[in-house]
Amino acid sequence: MSWRLVARQGVRESWRNWELPGTIIAFALIFGLIGYWTGPAALGSGNDGSALFGLLAGTMLVLVPATAVTIAHDDVAGRREDGRLRLLLGQPISRRSIVLGQYLATVVTIVSAVLVAVSTGLFIASVRAGELAPPEMAATLVGAGVLMGLSYLGIGIAISTALKTTNFSGTLAFAAFLGFTFVWQVLPRSLLWVVDRFVDVPSNPWWLVYVDTMSPVVATGRLIAPGTSYEALAGTDDVTVTAFAGVVLCWWIVVLPMLALMRFERTDL
Repeated sequence: MSWRLVARQGVRESWRNWELPGTIIAFALIFGLIGYWTGPAALGSGNDGSALFGLLAGTMLVLVPATAVTIAHDDVAGRREDGRLRLLLGQPISRRSIVLGQYLATVVTIVSAVLVAVSTGLFIASVRAGELAPPEMAATLVGAGVLMGLSYLGIGIAISTALKTTNFSGTLAFAAFLGFTFVWQVLPRSLLWVVDRFVDVPSNPWWLVYVDTMSPVVATGRLIAPGTSYEALAGTDDVTVTAFAGVVLCWWIVVLPMLALMRFERTDL
């Protein structure tokens, strides 16, 4: 059994237990309501839609990461805890195929929810305002949602493969969500303020922007937002910082899950 079969089985299971359709419907309802209530004011009368973008982006900054870690933390740890993983490994299938297949099945859920949510929100807003939303807005929102989703899926699947119980993996995944989504936005500057009480340091040292960018949320904004008029995702025109943001996202999406998989392959069930 290959990772493709595991992925298809994971998607079918996600559909049967209403994880996939439930996520899509919830996203569509939330974004649709935002588009309904803010569309006329945000897109009408010559407005550029920045207010609508800010609300949709702000909602996505919380909703997508929370959903991603909630789903991913159970992908491997849950199957290990209830014995399904042993049954799978009793077939001609490797641990790597199981992890990769589950990862891709969860990607389908998150990407589908983001695409439907953005389409629904902007469509309803456009109908209500009688004016189409800028295509750049849709592209920015979809790109940001997918990158954030993949980043937090990487974190969630890494935690799920490293821990043996869903209690531990769920707690750590939720802590990672809170830390990178909210705490990281203020932690570097707070530490800098404390250090400044004892050592005279510049108010904004050169390395501070790189520390900020280590958060998947900030890294997504700095990679997606340059070249657009939408600054709600904290974009920057600094080429070096933008490149660093790409490296950070590559770490969360690819490298961290691979490291967790390497450790998973060497541990006992």
